Amino acid sequence: MSASRGDWKSDLRFSHVDIVVDDIHGFLDTWCPRLGFVPSKIQTWGSAADPTWSEFASVFDQHTGQLMFMVVQGKKGAHADLLQKYGSGSIYRLCFKTDSLQDCFEHLQSAGAKVTNLEGVPFDTFQDVINSGKRILWLEKEGELSMEILTAPIIDAGCEKLRREVGLASNQRHRTWQEGVALAVAFGATFIVGVLVGRASRR
Repeated sequence: MSASRGDWKSDLRFSHVDIVVDDIHGFLDTWCPRLGFVPSKIQTWGSAADPTWSEFASVFDQHTGQLMFMVVQGKKGAHADLLQKYGSGSIYRLCFKTDSLQDCFEHLQSAGAKVTNLEGVPFDTFQDVINSGKRILWLEKEGELSMEILTAPIIDAGCEKLRREVGLASNQRHRTWQEGVALAVAFGATFIVGVLVGRASRR
């Protein structure tokens, strides 16, 4: 069922920004300790035989487990071109996530946006997205701004796996702990107020 411009309910949430670097190991070794962040293991996107080939790592807050940003070292294709054009340390992409990539895709098409793969080849149908092997939408650039939309369950599960690998608690566990403390404080405050009110009423 197609999601038209009028009936689509946006559920886009911010995911992260991508930073392109010329030395991913050096960047992570330098900046993660300085900022108190924890990097994931370095992963590979594509290969020398593919149009786009890069190494990347996710960077998390060590206390909350929140994904802060991703660091990408381009070796070939889009990321290598970005590195050549803008230099190391450039923030080049805003990344969002949605629970329904298909609804989002159909809305974007109906709204006149061009949705492409990483190399800029347009997707004509959502089946093209599925056939690409990546549940990700890249949008036509607005000037030099690049944006992508990820499938929330996939990126969230991937981040959870990476957090476990580096020994970090998940966002959900952190929120649950915070909520538990807040609830305990609220119950405690209610009990104290009740006792004081009861004493006052007996006077």
